[in-house]
Amino acid sequence: MRLDHPSELAALCPAPPATLLTWLRGQPTGGFTAAVTTDRGGEKLTLPARAVVRAVVPPSTDVVHAGQDLFGWLHRHHLTITGPTVEEHLVDADGAHAVVLEVSVHPQRHTPLA
Repeated sequence: MRLDHPSELAALCPAPPATLLTWLRGQPTGGFTAAVTTDRGGEKLTLPARAVVRAVVPPSTDVVHAGQDLFGWLHRHHLTITGPTVEEHLVDADGAHAVVLEVSVHPQRHTPLA
């Protein structure tokens, strides 16, 4: 699906547990593409092995704000986003919720100053 703002995702995503896949490299400044799990059949998506950074977002924290903070953290730690970002909504047997944000990364190459 194509979205104009991250706030549109809440209305479009199925109830947890669900997985959201985006191709963001930072805070979106315009439209972006996303894919979500559904209970309908569809094409299977297998992600390749990759280095990732994961953040667990507690229910009391806004996921969009947590994602923005994560992109800032990646920038401060000189990590480049190299692939899709994954947002997983998890629910345990007792009904407790958590969101896991996962971002594919690679260290930025530093070029010496001339």
